[in-house]
Amino acid sequence: MTPRSVSPLALLGAALLCIGCQHGPDEKTQRAAEIHNDLGVGSLNQGDFQSAYREFEQAVQIDDTLPDAHNGLGLVLHLNYQKLAEAEVQYKRALELRPAFPECHVNLGNLYLDEARYDEAIAQYEIALNDMLYRTPYFAQSNLGWALYKKGETDRAIESVRAAVTSVPTFCQGWRTLGLIYDGTGRAEKACDAFAEFAQSCPAVAEAHQRLGVCRAKLGRTELARVSFAACVEHATPGLLKDDCVTFLTRLGGPPPHPAPPPPPKP
Repeated sequence: MTPRSVSPLALLGAALLCIGCQHGPDEKTQRAAEIHNDLGVGSLNQGDFQSAYREFEQAVQIDDTLPDAHNGLGLVLHLNYQKLAEAEVQYKRALELRPAFPECHVNLGNLYLDEARYDEAIAQYEIALNDMLYRTPYFAQSNLGWALYKKGETDRAIESVRAAVTSVPTFCQGWRTLGLIYDGTGRAEKACDAFAEFAQSCPAVAEAHQRLGVCRAKLGRTELARVSFAACVEHATPGLLKDDCVTFLTRLGGPPPHPAPPPPPKP
């Protein structure tokens, strides 16, 4: 999650759902609910939020004791419909049923982050990070850093996000978050370094090249900025981001004379 502009893919990655867990008053009811939950997970992973909502809603109607379905329903209400109060109810129901559910704690933390309830978000991320069985702690670590930054604790924020990208060097969202924090605190050199790692880790993500290009332009590195904006234009789909990169590229004198090389390799 996550900053407000965070990619939905990065937020879905934080929301790994347990499939096939044993719940329900009897085997037939349990299985019916699990089937709908599994279908909801598949739709969610494909970005089909309407189908996911329908399946998760049916799952909880059949078996209200299935925490995964409540978590999934909360995700759809949160990410697609922006019904934050209803999503919070679903997340809390999932945690009532399964207190040791780090993915759901992260999702609830992301919701609190969206509502600027930073202390509550931080508490949820810390609960997730204290769970030794949590398989993707770097999501919570990065989002914890963003919540700390928004709260004004910049040093702790940077430490938290750096821990995330140190544990998983190819964690694109972590490098993005780190770059935003550095940029927001006037550390342009460090911001460019972080955005370069973002572009290196996710070369097909147009936003990574756009942010790197803007950062390089701020530092007066015009030729490198042109390279980044050309890469953004190459990878962006038609829309505002691509239009912005075309505009930046035009202002800087057009595309570089040779195909844009990849960002420099990591040391």
